[in-house]
Amino acid sequence: MSAPLAPRGRGDAAVFAAVLAWCAIASALHAAAQSVGGGALWGADAYAFLPAAWGVAAVCAGLAATALAWRHARSDEGTSPHDGGALVPAWTVRLAGTFAAMALFWIAREGHTLLGDGTPLTRNLALGERFHHHEPLTLVLHHALWTFVRGLPGQAAREGAQVARDAVALGSVLAGGVFVWLAPSLGAALARLSGTPTRRVAMLATLVVCAQGYMQLCFGYAENYTYALVALAAALLAALEAIERRASLAPAGALIVLAVAFNLSAVLFVPAWCVAATLAAREPSRRDATVRDVLLVLGTAIVAQFALGRIGDGYRFDRALAEVIAMALRGHGEGGRLAYLFSAQHAMDFLNEHVLTGPFGAFALLVALALAVRSRRLGGDAGVFVLAAALPALGAAWVTGDLNLGYPRDWDLFAPFALVFTVAALALLLTQPSSARVREAWLAVALAASVVHTAPWVAVNASFDRSFARFQTLPLGFGRTETVVGQWYLEHGDRDRAKLWLTRAVTVNPANNAAHYHLGLLAMDDADVGAAIAHFAQASALRPDKDNYRLRLVDALALAGEPARALAALRPMRERAPGDPRWAACEVVLLVGTGERAAAERLAASSAASAPAADTLARALAGEVLEGRPYAELLRRFWNALVFESAVPADAPPGAVVPEIGGPAR
Repeated sequence: MSAPLAPRGRGDAAVFAAVLAWCAIASALHAAAQSVGGGALWGADAYAFLPAAWGVAAVCAGLAATALAWRHARSDEGTSPHDGGALVPAWTVRLAGTFAAMALFWIAREGHTLLGDGTPLTRNLALGERFHHHEPLTLVLHHALWTFVRGLPGQAAREGAQVARDAVALGSVLAGGVFVWLAPSLGAALARLSGTPTRRVAMLATLVVCAQGYMQLCFGYAENYTYALVALAAALLAALEAIERRASLAPAGALIVLAVAFNLSAVLFVPAWCVAATLAAREPSRRDATVRDVLLVLGTAIVAQFALGRIGDGYRFDRALAEVIAMALRGHGEGGRLAYLFSAQHAMDFLNEHVLTGPFGAFALLVALALAVRSRRLGGDAGVFVLAAALPALGAAWVTGDLNLGYPRDWDLFAPFALVFTVAALALLLTQPSSARVREAWLAVALAASVVHTAPWVAVNASFDRSFARFQTLPLGFGRTETVVGQWYLEHGDRDRAKLWLTRAVTVNPANNAAHYHLGLLAMDDADVGAAIAHFAQASALRPDKDNYRLRLVDALALAGEPARALAALRPMRERAPGDPRWAACEVVLLVGTGERAAAERLAASSAASAPAADTLARALAGEVLEGRPYAELLRRFWNALVFESAVPADAPPGAVVPEIGGPAR
């Protein structure tokens, strides 16, 4: 006869009520987002872009799950907490679940690259990018997958950026498969923290971990954070098992080093491993092993630095980390300032971010921490470890200033952190005094709220039309939403809508350099060179570091018959890259235009003499200049080749050569 398991204590009621209350609030935000509109609750507005039946089904599912969970919690029937079964399913079941999940990830994969740096990432991969200082190992893997996919039959004829998008999506799905394989072990480790683990608790904890908003990264998401998410999941599992004395601390430390190599933001979890090592070293019997583990992890870090230094031409972790920390503190974007951190806008961004990546994440962690403090049960060494992992990350998320792309578009920056928040919340809640049935009940409520939250996001992101409609409502600030929408229309040939949205961008923010630049391109296509000069001049003044802005200004001035102004605009580029033969050739043409033919002949002759054998353009230009060709003739014969072979976006990888959006109008 099984022991009665019905909840009767105050602890049971407190945990169930707290979880139910937060899940109700998180679910209510979805309803509020549909009525508020305008992107104010962008972390919970997925249902606004889906048929009404989705919302009805979500309400019914949530209410049914809550009712069943309440009934389960009140029931005295069921299995014993010591059910004797394996907490982790057989490897055949895990394998089947992994492949099923990967199939779902691919079938429902992201249908756009509007969020994060998806568009420049896929474009730059196609241009040969293979390393990035902030995500070094991630870009190495992206490039390897790009090379593999590009070599498959039929891929060579496709547009490079599309192939790169498929390659990144494939990596996302494969990483998601690894995550799903690890999740049952992580769920079992969490269940064991309760002291009376059951298979149901382990299974439900596993599903809660797999149902959060950060799982969107596994649905073919085109960005750089999925590998770090998986490495952190493996590191958390390894650390919890080490705390249980099932393994040493070395694997957890090595996995954190791997996570840092994937994305430098994972350095926030190094202190947590140090805390775990300190806790282990308190026991005399474990000190020698702890010292060994510390040395092994330091050795792993040194090997990682050496390997990435070789791959990245002298890359150094310390310099890259210092840059990332400085960017986070000062803010990345045009609105990055201290006042933002104390504004209502920042509070709303923080709320939306952590509802989107949860919902059983950061705020569930705060609820769990409050309950743990109230009951004075932090869960021993495991509780201390998860708090050491979660709280610095939560603090870092709060102090991060305005982001380069705007919070709603840069949501993925914090997604790997959300996994840690979810694991920490579950760990603290599972250590609270409670019956097994109540644990199963509140886990079921958390799972239902998580599925109700994450499923519509997957559906929205799988559709370009829905995602694009949502993107147009995002409050990115500083005209960034309008600029991206305008660029998209420009790339797809809808010039009227492009001009409308880009004009809105400079109306909202006259200092929007990208909008000015693209309006300049449109003006050039319309043969309105005067307007183009004004826009390019404004863009260059706002961002003097962007050579593509300045080159377009030089181009417009040269075609407008103002070679002296064009020469003055070209000079900063010549000073930054005095050996660049293209800039020298442009200066030769402009010198002829200003009447300085002797100087033009000297520069043309020296450039031709030093040019590589394959550079026939410099020698041809020198010959024409020495023959006395007029400025108009030189423009007609050489200018397009000089400008458009040189024009590259500022964020393209070194050496990249791509055509400009909109194209030249001649």
